Amino acid sequence: MAAVVAAVVLVAVIVWSTSRDGVVAVPTTTLELPTTSSGADLSTSTTGTSSTTSTRIAPTTTLNTERVALVDLVPGITGTLHALVGGSNRWLIDVPADPEATFLRSETGPLGFATSFSFDASNVLLAFRALTDGTDSHMLNVWGETAGFSLEESDVVSYQWHQSQPGHLAAITVMDGHAELRAFTFEDNDLGSPDTTTITEVDSDHRLAAWGDYGFVITYYDPLLETDVTTLLDQTGTVAWQSQNMTVLDASPSRLLVLRRPTDEEGYEHAVVEPADPDAEIRLDLPREGTVTGSDWSPSGQLAVHYPTGGQNWNLRIYDTDLTTFTNFPVEGWRVWDLEWGPDNRFILMP
Repeated sequence: MAAVVAAVVLVAVIVWSTSRDGVVAVPTTTLELPTTSSGADLSTSTTGTSSTTSTRIAPTTTLNTERVALVDLVPGITGTLHALVGGSNRWLIDVPADPEATFLRSETGPLGFATSFSFDASNVLLAFRALTDGTDSHMLNVWGETAGFSLEESDVVSYQWHQSQPGHLAAITVMDGHAELRAFTFEDNDLGSPDTTTITEVDSDHRLAAWGDYGFVITYYDPLLETDVTTLLDQTGTVAWQSQNMTVLDASPSRLLVLRRPTDEEGYEHAVVEPADPDAEIRLDLPREGTVTGSDWSPSGQLAVHYPTGGQNWNLRIYDTDLTTFTNFPVEGWRVWDLEWGPDNRFILMP
């Protein structure tokens, strides 16, 4: 999951779990990342050990920045923070912990309006969507360390990396009003010629929410039913099940965090379901008057959720793998737009 934030002043906080009972939050300092005066967007992901910075966006049109390394911001951190920075024309920057290296990819130049920034299961291949020049269509870009791939002939509505298989990506693409669910297999040394398979036809307003060994999870709004509908397709595109009043918020290799709105009750309810059986759910004891504003699964199976508690207050909750025990951390005055676990069971918050 990539965090996307539009604000003038941004602050990111690193939080990590040292044991089942201990979680520590460490505030950081600032990093100058100039952009246009109309505001800024920051989309982040991490490789290596999870890491982050506190970020201040300056009202300028260049990407000139002071030299900074993650280890200077959070002592002891290793790995690299990857970020999309900018407004309508974004840059991809990498901020490593190594103090001898700072921005690894800024020489690639601006990417245009880039969104949906994420790495594959190996944390090697990077994908993002970007507006095609002069159109409302989005192209898909996949980058490796030395080569890249662009799908420009069709509009990429949404995409997802496979939850556990590196180099496997699925996307809903639209060409001349015809929408398809397609799967791509990328090899590290040959990104330019991925194996491509058309799975099935879909509607252009469908959104691909997850792809795993369980199949393809698609969510859409049905105007006739006046509700969200979630469908699981198997690997061949055959419908395995369909559920009304359900939206998938986050996915792990074996579980789905879903939002339901019961027809006979007020408010929302959050639950975790198994893709093989959406009726076998574990309901989460979260307030019904609001929805989760950020969530993600850790590699070890913990679930972090951030949700409103009333007024300008929110709460961060870390569920253990059994989903029945948890730890709460009030986040007064801050709204977390998104959060993401790293491969070492640390996670970043973007308020």
